[in-house]
Amino acid sequence: MKITIVTGPFQPTPPAPCGAVERRWSQIAECFVQLGHETTVISRQHEMHKNNEVVNGVTHVRVKGVTRANRTSVDLFKDLIYSLRVYRQLPQADILVTNVFWLPVLISLLCRSNRGAVVVNVARFPKQQMRLYRRCARLLAVSTAIRDGIVEQYPNAESFVRVIINPVNTKVFTPPVQPRRCGETQTILYTGRIHPEKGLNLLIEAFRELYADYPNLRLKLMGQQLTAHGGGGEAYINQLKSLCKDLPVEFAQPVFDIHSLADELRKADYYCYPSLAFLGEACPVAPLEAMATGLAPVTSDLPQFDDYLTHGETGLIFERNAKNASHLLAECLRKQISDNAMADRMGQAAYERAQQQSNMRVAQRYLDDFETVLSRDVFGFSELADKPLKDRLKTKTQRSRFTSSWSLSDRIFAVIWCLVAALFFKTSPKQCVFWRIWLLKLFGCQINGRPFISPSAKIKFPWLLRVDDHACIGPHAEVYNLGPVWLKERSVVTQYVYLCAGTHDLTEPELPLVVGPIIIGREAFVGAKALILPGVIIGDGAVVGAGSVVPKDVPDWHIAAGNPAKVIRQREFSGPKQPPAENEPAVHRKAWTPQS
Repeated sequence: MKITIVTGPFQPTPPAPCGAVERRWSQIAECFVQLGHETTVISRQHEMHKNNEVVNGVTHVRVKGVTRANRTSVDLFKDLIYSLRVYRQLPQADILVTNVFWLPVLISLLCRSNRGAVVVNVARFPKQQMRLYRRCARLLAVSTAIRDGIVEQYPNAESFVRVIINPVNTKVFTPPVQPRRCGETQTILYTGRIHPEKGLNLLIEAFRELYADYPNLRLKLMGQQLTAHGGGGEAYINQLKSLCKDLPVEFAQPVFDIHSLADELRKADYYCYPSLAFLGEACPVAPLEAMATGLAPVTSDLPQFDDYLTHGETGLIFERNAKNASHLLAECLRKQISDNAMADRMGQAAYERAQQQSNMRVAQRYLDDFETVLSRDVFGFSELADKPLKDRLKTKTQRSRFTSSWSLSDRIFAVIWCLVAALFFKTSPKQCVFWRIWLLKLFGCQINGRPFISPSAKIKFPWLLRVDDHACIGPHAEVYNLGPVWLKERSVVTQYVYLCAGTHDLTEPELPLVVGPIIIGREAFVGAKALILPGVIIGDGAVVGAGSVVPKDVPDWHIAAGNPAKVIRQREFSGPKQPPAENEPAVHRKAWTPQS
């Protein structure tokens, strides 16, 4: 497949000075190439790089970037400028991966599907912006905590958000040849931004407590200090230096070369990452790099560490919000310092856990997910066939029968869609199907190929609808898709059909909303005024008689009719004409009709 990766406007890719995100995607891009996929990386220009070059099989395109400001609003405006520059450079691709704020929105608004299915890499805790990406194919969170934050802020994202935690270069970050803790002095190392949210004041206070008992200890803080590069600035550095007066604390400049960084980790005896930033952390790579060198990190109890760090097994965790947090941090470090055997045992477990996050393994996880994205099964339809009908239904949370179970953003977009549908969709001539398809795509509908959708058809939520090639939604048909609805290739939903993907739980006094997906199979035909209930799958080639009420699945190539609908018989064909093969592409499939 063809993959485009677009990194942010503020940092270039390595070997220039960069952040963890840029370094990670550069390494993953090379893994994609090794696995046989054509990969292009678009990033910020830097004097150390050519604007256009091929490095290790990866095509690099670099555009003019911007400098980070101290205000989020200014950074967002700069991001928009960068996104416009990048948009002009985008090649045709199957997949487009990016962490740039505005680029997915631009592609969605302009409906440029030939630039690839948009996969948003969410490497920071969401700040209410996820609803902007409702038309994207995938939200890839780098930790379970980030995934939960996305779903909490935007519940509709649950169907297309996945978790793939960050990789580490296990070929570069390796354990030292000589055993640790053999020298006269022992070093506690921190790598990352020198910023207030990293909890470095707690680390210095904990170090002061330890230094009284272990005078051979040293503390080394290594990372970006400048505000423009994400650090806390000169004032914060001076504040930290005043805290560690008379203590052997070294403030080192960041190391951008990964080989040199690995050497620094191998020289360290202990590693600490005491971050306090619940909203600022996603899945920190720095502790993973330490783990790959055989160090068992001491971290705070942020949930972002839970995907790879287990207390007492691969590291130690202290309670960051406790009144005596610095003392708890000191006690965690003391356990490792006083018990070398425990430190070595946890270091070995940490090393083994880090191996599971090697670049190549994580790259393969990305590729597997990209294949799922390209299959357009973002609503998880493929998982429904093996589930019984009752398990396909989902009850939405609702405080009372008088309150809506939909988020405010859903209600706002629904109102906007109603206005757009009334003014521009329903008034369009029957022949202007491309105009109606464009409007539906604009509101998040997944449309593959060239289906037909009647101007008099009613669609509740376009962003919960998928329509495949040559499918048909007939005149006055209503898609009441409170849950996802999928019309497969060449399926036909005729006039006045009602696809009802929502109902209510009558066993509860609040009557909570119950939603369930509906699938209309390939070559299926739903007769006029039929009613399809939530969670029902109409099989491939099945026929539903006019006026039928369908509460249960209809098997492939069978005819069902009645109220409630029952299977009457199997469809039989005389003569040489046969249904097209399952794996035959729709665009190459010849027209066929059963002989009467």
